[in-house]
Amino acid sequence: MKKFIIACAVVGMICFNSTALAAENISIKVKNKLVQTDSAIVQGRVLVPLRTVSESLGASVEWRQQQKTAIVSKWSKKASQK
Repeated sequence: MKKFIIACAVVGMICFNSTALAAENISIKVKNKLVQTDSAIVQGRVLVPLRTVSESLGASVEWRQQQKTAIVSKWSKKASQK
């Protein structure tokens, strides 16, 4: 019985592994147009350049070097990220 439980646990760990397998090529589409950009997968997360994605959505991006902050603006809305 112990062998059966251990075998089920091993199969469960293999089948339900928390590490996601991501595709090598990551593509971003905005309004059915492919956005050319570099991206990376770090610890299972997809990182994309803020400026490229924001500008493809029609927003403007401002970089403030002193504060090391990016400000994304569209219409009257603003968002900042340090």
